[in-house]
Amino acid sequence: MPQFDPELIRVMKRVLEDIMMKVPLEHSTPAAKAYLAECILKAAAQGHTSYDALIGAATDQLQVIVSLFS
Repeated sequence: MPQFDPELIRVMKRVLEDIMMKVPLEHSTPAAKAYLAECILKAAAQGHTSYDALIGAATDQLQVIVSLFS
């Protein structure tokens, strides 16, 4: 399990908060949030540690959220 420094954890939290604001209200569920959190964690574990890289990885999953949680 990778270890993340406190600054990266703050960035990941901010990314999750920001991306959840882009999720359509009818799909904004705890399951959708958990799915996106997992995507952000996986991206960070692969070395994507900037806000822009993480928000990009999460944004790529928005269509998946709509299809999975419809």
